[in-house]
Amino acid sequence: MSPWAHLKSAASLSVITLNLLLCALPLVIAGILKGVVPGFRPTVNRFMAGIYRWAVSVDDFWLRSVINIDWNRPELNLNRDRNYLVLSNHSSWSDILLIQSVVARQGPLVKFLAKRELAFIPILGLIFWAYDFPLLRRTTRAGVDDVARRQRELQAVREACLVLHENPAAMMNFVEGSRFTAEKRSAQESPYKFLLLPRVGGFQALIDGLDGEVEGVIDLTLGYPSSVSFWAFLSGQLSKVEIEAQLFERQELPTSRGEAEVWLADRWAEKDRRIAAIRSRAEENPILS
Repeated sequence: MSPWAHLKSAASLSVITLNLLLCALPLVIAGILKGVVPGFRPTVNRFMAGIYRWAVSVDDFWLRSVINIDWNRPELNLNRDRNYLVLSNHSSWSDILLIQSVVARQGPLVKFLAKRELAFIPILGLIFWAYDFPLLRRTTRAGVDDVARRQRELQAVREACLVLHENPAAMMNFVEGSRFTAEKRSAQESPYKFLLLPRVGGFQALIDGLDGEVEGVIDLTLGYPSSVSFWAFLSGQLSKVEIEAQLFERQELPTSRGEAEVWLADRWAEKDRRIAAIRSRAEENPILS
């Protein structure tokens, strides 16, 4: 990267960070008000959702209009008052910015299941508290067999997801469990060219944890024309990202772990083909990358 590119990345990171910090003060006030005056919770939740979407729109404006990164926003016809699961391939932190742009601006707010310990990190913990992110307690104990461990984990997820009954969200789930790299793919002996193996446990636990209240699964394919780091992304090294989306209704979702393994394998094979097609188009038209 050139010095100019590094400068643009630093400016982008500064804008995104400042945007987050400026939202912190109203979140504190709104969060306290929500706790002190329970009757105001619906009104405060709508106000806080507006803050969230405003922050996403500011990030979008900077990346699109200043850094000149272009991406499409597929129409999904989402219900903001229902819970969804979001599946996506995972390449870098830029994925989160793109997923928020696609989902939160037209549907419910994007959240994720977080370890309770993360709630003590400044700013991040404030966001978790203000927006009622599901927080997961530790469940692992020595000497517990796999069946008992899975039952404890499922119960922990169910307890964490109770907050979503009042304040629905689009729950983000990177089922690969880690960002994709060629080295990780090789170590896993993944059959996919651009993806790691999907992990079924967390996905099925979230479906079960929502106790039938999940409206559907939003399956996103983030098609980067080439592999770049988050830092390079912030400099605008990729001029265009293709995003493909498919919404699976509740009745189309798997109902058991065995069904989920087959369902995810089918989705990942299709996702791998789509990413390959996007990369191929980018190679044929270098202006896309």
